[in-house]
Amino acid sequence: RHIKLCELLIEYPKTDLNIKNFSDKTALTIAVDNNLDSVIDILIVNDKLDPEENNLNYAFYYSSPSICKHIIASKKIDVNTVFQYKQNKQNGYNRNYYLKEVGTNDTKLVQATSANDLELVDLIINHPSFDQDKSDLKRAIFTSISSNNIEMFRKLIKITNNDINTYERNGQNIFSYALEMKSNEILLDIFKNPSFELKGRDILTDFIQSFTQNISVNFQLKASIEIMKGLYNYDQNHDHLINLNSLLKNGKTFFTSIPMNLGN
Repeated sequence: RHIKLCELLIEYPKTDLNIKNFSDKTALTIAVDNNLDSVIDILIVNDKLDPEENNLNYAFYYSSPSICKHIIASKKIDVNTVFQYKQNKQNGYNRNYYLKEVGTNDTKLVQATSANDLELVDLIINHPSFDQDKSDLKRAIFTSISSNNIEMFRKLIKITNNDINTYERNGQNIFSYALEMKSNEILLDIFKNPSFELKGRDILTDFIQSFTQNISVNFQLKASIEIMKGLYNYDQNHDHLINLNSLLKNGKTFFTSIPMNLGN
């Protein structure tokens, strides 16, 4: 790889950076395929580079996370686009791809969230082309919950002005999904949110679940106690449905239902 020679050719005024070879590849797509980050850095800031002719959005979507972080420096890309590859071989090469709607394939934001790549997520949400709906922010938030990534969750929910009540996915709101996923760190963060509301939830069932779930790690044990306290305090300030002196449906009391390790 003669990087210096590439740089000289790119800067040469008469060089056509948008020309394609017999396999329909440009200098940029070849650089992306070969992870030539220094060449990519020069190409994407060059005024001769046509983003459409070079399939810049496609290169961003299908490149590795490390290369993405170079391509995203270009203001000409749309970080929200989603693609799906179509197998259509001509001369031994796959040449075609489809532009897809949000929800059919993961957006780059959702991919980065799944990979717990905070740096790439930060670059995406701060790019001028970023759009919450087109990048499927809601799905990214729920993805951060499933992995109990508190830093990622805080970063993404901040974009919504910390709105933890209105976002839903498959009939579940943020709180119920975090409870189902046992994302204790995120649940504790939700309780600290002054706008937190429990609407349409069976708080009594949630309260019982908070201390009857299988707990094996010391942090989970402490977190479950805090979640119990959070649910109980919320109920005492609202509907008063939790009566610690009443019997449960199985005939036990709240106290006899508490696992032994939770009582230590």
